[in-house]
Amino acid sequence: MGNPGWSYRDLLPTFIAMERNGNIESVDPRYHGTDGDMSVQYFPYQDQNVFHFLNAYQELGLEVFDQNTERQIGTSLIQTFSSNGLRFTSNDAYIRPIRNQRPNLVIQRNAYVTRVLIDQNNRACGVEYVQNGQWLRATASKEVILSAGSLMNPKILMLSGVGPSSVLQQFNIQVLKDLPVGQNLHDHTTTDGVVIALSNLTATTATDQQRVRDVFQFRQTQRGPLAGTATLQVNAFVQTRYENQPDRPDIQFSLDPTNVRNFFTDPVLTAAATTDPRAYYDGRYRSV
Repeated sequence: MGNPGWSYRDLLPTFIAMERNGNIESVDPRYHGTDGDMSVQYFPYQDQNVFHFLNAYQELGLEVFDQNTERQIGTSLIQTFSSNGLRFTSNDAYIRPIRNQRPNLVIQRNAYVTRVLIDQNNRACGVEYVQNGQWLRATASKEVILSAGSLMNPKILMLSGVGPSSVLQQFNIQVLKDLPVGQNLHDHTTTDGVVIALSNLTATTATDQQRVRDVFQFRQTQRGPLAGTATLQVNAFVQTRYENQPDRPDIQFSLDPTNVRNFFTDPVLTAAATTDPRAYYDGRYRSV
């Protein structure tokens, strides 16, 4: 990023300290922690197709590697912020344990930040926000941390007077700092690629009765087909001839499971819907 203290090597100790890796024997321990608050694990369940695709990538010459290290080209099972098959968020790690216990923690709901307050010394000193139709302010004695995402962070900064002067002046916003805020956004483009139908030997579609049994198994043990994301657990990073920097991938292969009939009947709805668990599928798509 070019900012002092934000390089890979500067931040690595922080990532190690925050991580509680549940599969440390399967990764490079130099880049992972086991005593932190954020649970990181493999999913507890992988069907046969997961390993078929993992082996196929290896036959093509990709090595199985730990993708959370300095190496970036190869194939692997992904680790996620999860715990025993359930999503594990920063809220689970840091907020829930201290809710209603710390007087200096106040969580405002339905509050929308409109701008950062910046004093005469160009120091962020709080935020302005709207809640229930009222304009309010919250002041800070230390830092103001923006965590509104890759789209809203630049918007808030520009509304605060930090951004390209040519853009701010169009909206009569006072320019406090002329910076190319939001100008280096890289979208994560993708293509669905080819839909591949699986045979009866590899398809994992299930009867309603089997699905009910799987639901009960997951509720009781966090195991079984619902404790995984099928072939989406397999990841591969490759480098094409268009990328010249060593060990820098420019293509990621992902393997989304799908229902072939539903996909061709309504591909948009099928891709967007989450009503059918990924565990049950007879095809895969979105290769790039």
